[in-house]
Parts: sequence; C-alpha cells; structure tokens
Amino acid sequence: MGGAALAHSVAGRRTVTGWIALADLVAAAWVALAGAAVVTTEAYSLPLAAALLVAAGPRLVRGPSWQSWGPALLVGFAPSLVTALAVDQPLRTLLVGLAGVVAFVAGTWAHRQAPFLVGAVTVGVLGVVELAPWVGRLDSWVPLGAAGLLLLVVGATYEQRRQQAREAVAWVSQLR
Repeated sequence: MGGAALAHSVAGRRTVTGWIALADLVAAAWVALAGAAVVTTEAYSLPLAAALLVAAGPRLVRGPSWQSWGPALLVGFAPSLVTALAVDQPLRTLLVGLAGVVAFVAGTWAHRQAPFLVGAVTVGVLGVVELAPWVGRLDSWVPLGAAGLLLLVVGATYEQRRQQAREAVAWVSQLR
C-alpha cells in the first residue's frame, strides 16, 4: 500500500501523499520488525532516516544541509550513539565510529555542514568516552603532567591558535 501511494505521489507531484506514503512504509517496517522480535536500535531508526532522506529529495543537493540532511542524520546517528555508549558492544561502537568518520569526511568533501558536524560530534563523543577509563588508570602525575604540558603549549601559541580558530569558524559557517 505504501509503495503504491509513494509512486502515486511521485507521478502526481503530491507532497502530502508522499509524506503519508513514507510514514506508512516506515510504520510497516516497524510492525514487521516488532513481529519478528527485533530489538536492535538501528533496525528502527535507519528506516525512518532513509524515509527522511527520500522526503528531502532534490533539496539534498541544492538546499541547506540542516534542512535537508540534518533530520535524517540526527535520527540515524543519535539512537545509535546513545546505544553504543549505554551497551558494552565493541562491534557496535566501532561501526558507529566508522559511520561518524564517513559522515565527517563526506561533509568535508561535499562542503555540507550537517554531516560534517554530526560526524565530528559522534566521533568526538565516542573518543572521549572510550578514552576516559584509560586516563583514570594512569598514575596521578601523568594526567597532571600532560595537562601542564598542554597549558604550556596553549600559552605559547595563543595568538596563532586564535587566528586559526577564527578561520575554522569561518570555514564551518561557509559550509552549506
């Protein structure tokens, strides 16, 4: 039913019918997954993310990235990231991290702000959470010495980094 309604909406250029058809297809996928007792987070979030990408249509190429790519990326990445942080599954964490790197690189390559920032935040959060236990296991003087060295480097290169930060902010804001 949803496929036929989607074809009808595309042929007749009916936007509301297209949204209803996509919602119908996503709901059908969710019902089938629930009937099969699937509990994987991505099985539920990725069909919705794909439907949001289909709904964005031509805006994916020409439109602002947060309006076209943003909802699909957030729906696709947020539940997976939360699940990767909550459940100790190294494979899931690795796959979410790889997907974040792919989004980051694709956003950089395509000059799109939404995939760039969603990928960067995903990789950054996973990196901090995965490295935090290792820092806690070090002797107390190692993190203190590293923090002191970092402060020394930060102080010595303050003006140069300020200029680089201005350029980085300008670069990210110029992404579509």
